[in-house]
Amino acid sequence: MADRAGLGVCYESFFNLIEKMLPNGRKTAKKVYACRGFVAHHNTNLWGDTDITGLWLPAFLWPMGGAWMANQLYHHSEFKENPKEIRERVLPVMKECILFFYDYLYRKSDKMWISGPTVSPENTYRLLDGQEASVAMGVAMDHQIIRELAENYLEGCRRYNTGSPEYETEKMAQEILEHLPPTKIGKSGRILEWQEEYEEVEKGHRHISHLYGLHPGREISEDTPALFEAAKRTLEYRLEHGGGHTGWSKAWIMCFYARLKDKKKFDEQMRQFLANSVDENLWDIHPPFQIDGNFGMAEAVLEVLASRRGDVVELLRIIPEGMETGMVTGLCLEGRLKVDFAWKCGKLTKISLSSGKTQTIELRYCGIRRSVTLLENSRLELEGVENYE
Repeated sequence: MADRAGLGVCYESFFNLIEKMLPNGRKTAKKVYACRGFVAHHNTNLWGDTDITGLWLPAFLWPMGGAWMANQLYHHSEFKENPKEIRERVLPVMKECILFFYDYLYRKSDKMWISGPTVSPENTYRLLDGQEASVAMGVAMDHQIIRELAENYLEGCRRYNTGSPEYETEKMAQEILEHLPPTKIGKSGRILEWQEEYEEVEKGHRHISHLYGLHPGREISEDTPALFEAAKRTLEYRLEHGGGHTGWSKAWIMCFYARLKDKKKFDEQMRQFLANSVDENLWDIHPPFQIDGNFGMAEAVLEVLASRRGDVVELLRIIPEGMETGMVTGLCLEGRLKVDFAWKCGKLTKISLSSGKTQTIELRYCGIRRSVTLLENSRLELEGVENYE
């Protein structure tokens, strides 16, 4: 959210926190898991804590915090594309995470490498004999995070030419990708949260962790139609059984529907969020309060306004209810791109694109596509939707 909203400078504090966590995370990796590299769990603090903390097992046995943060750093770097920062501050963190997961992943006899013991955050499943459990081997969210980490690391090394000293770690990342199980679809057409098709104890659980690959990840998209459809069914099932009852959960669901480009469901979740999940001072109600909902709602709105995937830039992916007319200025996208645009009665009336580098993009709006070449430090003005034709 911060980068798209033009607040990328706020990431300096995030960098500082991760750099404080790194030495602690190396100790945690070695002492708790007998692994190399860096690991962090679901919670940290002012002192950069990385240990397993808490008393509730379904939450604390989750060694994905560091990898999630590393992926977030890499996504941030895609906006500014600062080679020095990426080589010196982003890729080294990712390398430490790759080292950890290379050692941590369990090698099965079928040549699959799976995470575990771990949890799918706060959720539980039921075995055939009626036992309920949360700890498992091979959790969908874990694998989606690790896969994104390895892909990002390899892309970063290729793009920013880190050289031979990183070759061994690049090989590790490639091996991880070759052996991680794919995201699976169950008999019901929904994405499996665990490696086995267990019965869910709480069918409307507030966490929808196995859709990390839809948002904030990029594994599930229109380019993967089977997973895309399975994500829709997964959401429908959770909501039918009472999911999304906390403010932050509803905000995350809005982000899902923004990626799915489902206007009806997005509008429904937005109305419910504003009616039931926001206090008089506009704080998100968890209850009592959790800032995730405020940030998540802003992210969802930014996602429907504009997004970039590769060279494709899509504007007004859906137009939320009550926003049929509006204007945006200073919205930032990956690849040093900034866009201002206005629309009236659901139609674009003006677009202004600024680029920090020479690049060609495909601009999309309401099914219309146009190739646009932008020069470094240039601005291109388009007046009216007719300019797309």
